[in-house]
Amino acid sequence: MDRRTVLAFGGVATVGSLAGCLGSDDDGNGTEANETELNETETNGTEMNDSETNDSETDTDMTQPEDTGVVTVQADEDSVDAAFDRIRSTIEDNEGLGVVAELDHRENAASVDMELPPTRVIFFGNPQAGTPLMQTSQRAGLDLPQRMLVWDDDGEIKISYNDPEYIAQRHGIEGQADLLDNIAGALEGIATGEM
Repeated sequence: MDRRTVLAFGGVATVGSLAGCLGSDDDGNGTEANETELNETETNGTEMNDSETNDSETDTDMTQPEDTGVVTVQADEDSVDAAFDRIRSTIEDNEGLGVVAELDHRENAASVDMELPPTRVIFFGNPQAGTPLMQTSQRAGLDLPQRMLVWDDDGEIKISYNDPEYIAQRHGIEGQADLLDNIAGALEGIATGEM
């Protein structure tokens, strides 16, 4: 059984949304999408009228469209720190990969007297994989290097990351299918501990 699920983040829709980033014309400018049109089109491409509902939206508690480009897996570890440390070790142990930065959102929240469940991000990459994507579209640098969010969801430890296919679609990257498949496999392996 595939442990991956797509997760929609409330409040991060402008970062994860396809609106404004669906296409690219010849000069590299994004073509804007009408959010209403996106919400009225089913995944199979047929239009819905206002009286119809999409069953997948009514059968779920998600408040954002399912196609946010975020992949989430359940961690085997029982704490954010343990899962984060395992991910960091996996990255450091694989030639070509390197940790670029780490961020602890909970610590940042505490610095302004606010509370947040354990929430950490690790930024990492491999220039041999990321550079060809940016050579095709420099805007991909907005989503690179890769990152993984390790977070506590009411006691369940989850790991989320951007689907490479989503990044390619977002930035109009074409002709990199093999590279994107390799990146997707590596990300899944790092997240699940199977790399």
